[in-house]
Amino acid sequence: MADTTKSPSSEVDELRNQLDELRAADPAPALADAKQRAAAAVSSAAATVTEAVATPIRQGAEQVRGAVAGARRTAAKVDAQRESLSQQIRYQPFMALGVASMVGYVFGRIVR
Repeated sequence: MADTTKSPSSEVDELRNQLDELRAADPAPALADAKQRAAAAVSSAAATVTEAVATPIRQGAEQVRGAVAGARRTAAKVDAQRESLSQQIRYQPFMALGVASMVGYVFGRIVR
């Protein structure tokens, strides 16, 4: 049964007090603050990861570019040497045949 000993105004005051307590315990401001802190933490972590990963990637890309440039220079040198050897063989075929025979003979003696 309901408590009829209280007056309506005291009940209203009691309900107002309960409502004020509920409003004071409202989790929305705390939730909003936690949400904002989480977003800041995620943003900071993303920036840190980006910095940590971007620098090695840039350095790796520079090393790859350097290696490609070195390989191109080496390929150009090999091509020039091949062309030079090819010209020498065309101009002095008997000399080239003699050198090749001599190298074959020496190599055969070493392997034997």
